[in-house]
Amino acid sequence: MASENMEISLPLELHPFVIRVLDDPDLQQRLASIVEAKAFVEESLKVAAEQEIPLNAEILASTLRPDPLGLGRFTSAPLQMDNWPPIGWLPTRTVQSQDGTPAFDWVWFGPHRHSRPFFEEDVRRAEAMPFNWLFRVRTGLQALISGYGSEPEVPLKGLIFHMSRCGSTLLSQMYASVPDSLVSSEPEPLGGVIQWIRLAKVDQESAITVMRAIVAALGRDSGTGAKYHLIKAEAWNAHSIALFRNAFPSVNWVFLYRNSIEVLVSLLRQPAIHTVENLMPREMVELNDEEPRSREEFAALVVAKIGKSIITHQHLGGGLVIAYPDIIDAATTSIP
Repeated sequence: MASENMEISLPLELHPFVIRVLDDPDLQQRLASIVEAKAFVEESLKVAAEQEIPLNAEILASTLRPDPLGLGRFTSAPLQMDNWPPIGWLPTRTVQSQDGTPAFDWVWFGPHRHSRPFFEEDVRRAEAMPFNWLFRVRTGLQALISGYGSEPEVPLKGLIFHMSRCGSTLLSQMYASVPDSLVSSEPEPLGGVIQWIRLAKVDQESAITVMRAIVAALGRDSGTGAKYHLIKAEAWNAHSIALFRNAFPSVNWVFLYRNSIEVLVSLLRQPAIHTVENLMPREMVELNDEEPRSREEFAALVVAKIGKSIITHQHLGGGLVIAYPDIIDAATTSIP
């Protein structure tokens, strides 16, 4: 049962109702589609009455607090589990644990493909539902690892790396439009795992295990009918191609690039987090020694380092480098 080995940080009066819902996928589906808090409370009261479970409307309503900024990661989650949540929940954010390892917040997506231009957009949609205000789950790193391999997953079939502002979203959205494809576009939980692996200097065997576990969690088979899982990585993940190759040696990758001046013009007009100094650890963008003199120089060095990383790691195999003007043709020929 999903409710076993779980800690509930909610009023005691809500525990029987929460446990019953967690053990019934039909009830999850019924409640999770409700978009207004008042309607969620009303339907929850109906469910509780049908299940002969006492439920106080005022207490339930008092726990339903929206979190549009994702600040819940800095506080305890309503539910804490030492295994994966039931089918339908996906990891959405990394959370810093007291021991320095990443923990993960999970919310209910149900049988819906996350295929928007960015994974964060799907997360915000899911987190806006009252169901997820009450049923957000947090697991530790060991729970993520122990759940790996325990259930079916949509197999990872491809990785998209990119220079930034060079057509990667176009390519990922083309594949997201294919009904049997599941596309995770720059999922934060994967980026959080990569940062931890690199900054904590995690040994290779453990790093491979965690990488496979987080990708499996993002690719859970939730009844969407998807057969292929594609991941569009964040631009700075190009520095971790060796890590991806070690964890997924049979999964091929593409790298998309564009005239670097055009890329820099876009990045200076609308900066990305990895191109602004001090918004990310310098180790993650391979700027350990260089001291840029301006924001323009910093962004230029970051872009240059990404390109250099691709050149350095192409010998690992499985890669295809595609220029921006060739993306449309390549999307239906060489890339598949």
